[in-house]
Amino acid sequence: MEPFGTTTFPLFEPPRSWRTETTGPQKLAPGRTYSLTFKVYEGGGVQYTGDLYFTAKDLTSLSPGQVWADDRAMSRDDFDDLVDDSC
Repeated sequence: MEPFGTTTFPLFEPPRSWRTETTGPQKLAPGRTYSLTFKVYEGGGVQYTGDLYFTAKDLTSLSPGQVWADDRAMSRDDFDDLVDDSC
């Protein structure tokens, strides 16, 4: 499988070309769980779908260079390995 590339998703400021749906206040509140669902389309259909759940505490616990995936903090290299194993 060829890599799709890397996309950074800044909370509350998605790229204009993305179709987004927002509800509620556009800030993270303590004690709440948030979700991000994404789909990658290629060849006329959905190639990959992902669901991410996180809290404000999860994100503030990240060290520089870490990402939140699979319900835990990890390095970008570990994330790449996780994606490779999932595909």
